[in-house]
Amino acid sequence: MRDVRGPAQERKEERASERAPAHTAAESAALKRITPPQRLPAVVTRTLRKLETVIRRDQQLATVALGGSTAKGTYLRNDHDIDVFVRFATSYADDELAEHLERAIKRAFGTTERVHGSRDYFHVQREGYTFEFVPVLRIDSWQEARNVTDMSPLHVAYVRRRIDERPWLAQEIRLTKQFCKAAKVYGAESYIGGLSGHVIDLLIIQHGGFRKLLEAAASWPAKVVLDPESRLDSPMTQMDNAKTAAPLVIVDPVQQDRNSAAAVTKEAFQRFREAARAYLSADPRAQAAFFTIIPLNIARFRKEHADAAIIVVELVPPAGKKDVVGAKCRKVHEHIVRGLLDAGFRIITSAWEFTPKRATLLFALPKEPLPAQEEITGPPMHKTRDVARFTAAHKATFTRDGRVYAMERRRNRAPQPLVKALLKQRYAQERVKGARCR
Repeated sequence: MRDVRGPAQERKEERASERAPAHTAAESAALKRITPPQRLPAVVTRTLRKLETVIRRDQQLATVALGGSTAKGTYLRNDHDIDVFVRFATSYADDELAEHLERAIKRAFGTTERVHGSRDYFHVQREGYTFEFVPVLRIDSWQEARNVTDMSPLHVAYVRRRIDERPWLAQEIRLTKQFCKAAKVYGAESYIGGLSGHVIDLLIIQHGGFRKLLEAAASWPAKVVLDPESRLDSPMTQMDNAKTAAPLVIVDPVQQDRNSAAAVTKEAFQRFREAARAYLSADPRAQAAFFTIIPLNIARFRKEHADAAIIVVELVPPAGKKDVVGAKCRKVHEHIVRGLLDAGFRIITSAWEFTPKRATLLFALPKEPLPAQEEITGPPMHKTRDVARFTAAHKATFTRDGRVYAMERRRNRAPQPLVKALLKQRYAQERVKGARCR
């Protein structure tokens, strides 16, 4: 008898036959610590019902549904951020959605914080939880989307289907999230540039487990292209160049012209690979540290770099959306790094941490001051006009290997005065409310 099963059915049966991965003692302990109770907090159910009641009373063509990791069943214990989709009929005009939702939320809860984005959304605080209400269109395919947020419920539905096939994937996703948080590579926000929850979902679905993912990541090359549902024959040629610029390319299973990992930076990609290698080679007794989130600590940083000169910069972020404000603080960090390197300093290492109230930047540099004189590179000798301008601008010049050079007194032999000067420049002043260097 002819086998009429298609590739999708074969893949589903193959996945369903897989067994849940075994865990080490450290992994089991981490899962016990981060896995929430099976039942959702009562405040979540009450909040959704209250908004549903108002929407029905107002006869709006909309439904209320959980979103994000709460809907997928992959959220972590003590995660008090609840995503909620309010799905409007496609008969509504795009610019009406936020207005309709805001009125309903105010009637239900009295007050809300409106957050501006490609389509505005709303925050409501209830019993220690932050509810994020996102207006979206009720669509069945990505071609119907009018805004990127319209795709989010489809992503949730896709992940739920894959978890229904292999229920233990939810725990593998949780474990990977905690690992990435500890490695400081979790989150697609521009100031992090790491792996989003959706990217972790897709990586685990692709590889089938936390350890299998790490084993793959440990040997990843500089560019990785994944297509979990085999949507494209050649992703790098079929997708737009701008979407494949990131070191990690994951063809979105719901929208095949989208790279789900486009926000991942080279820095975060490299840190994840290094963390994977370190974990796999670690003594089992040392594995627990890879699931422990350690806040940036100035005293510990000084101790770890006792032979270096330590510079501490504290930034006061301006008011605004967390992602935008965090990106501004990151720019200031990059501004300082660029300024130090341009001045001839060697940065042993740097670290930074952002919160909406304060950003802390730490730098470790050699203690020895730079030489009193610095060599300035000029133009090649055959460019006579440029050479004339260069020699006129500098007192002591000389030639070497067909190029002119100058020796000048160095402005900053120690890094701290330079960092203070960089923080006073307009570039930094425009991005933060205040700054202190010590």
